[in-house]
Amino acid sequence: MLSDLVRRFKQFLARYDASYDLDTPRFQASWDIANFDMPGRTIDGYRVGKYFMLTKVSAWSGIKMLDDERCNSIAEASRRETFARLPAKIESAPAELKVR
Repeated sequence: MLSDLVRRFKQFLARYDASYDLDTPRFQASWDIANFDMPGRTIDGYRVGKYFMLTKVSAWSGIKMLDDERCNSIAEASRRETFARLPAKIESAPAELKVR
């Protein structure tokens, strides 16, 4: 399953930068794809890997090692990214859903 996901991700990346040399052995889990970042490139404000996993993959699971420093820094960056988007999401919500 992961090999198929990596293959689809490579095809997705080729649409944005055909010359990009993807180091596929670095992907050991779907979490690694979700955290993939192309320096200087985002799609709709998301890292390229996160955008791919959120919009092109129907379901996926990730494992977060709670005592792993690398995973903690990735989770913190994701949390900051999510909370940075909240004001725009709240403003575009229907009035009856807004917290007053």
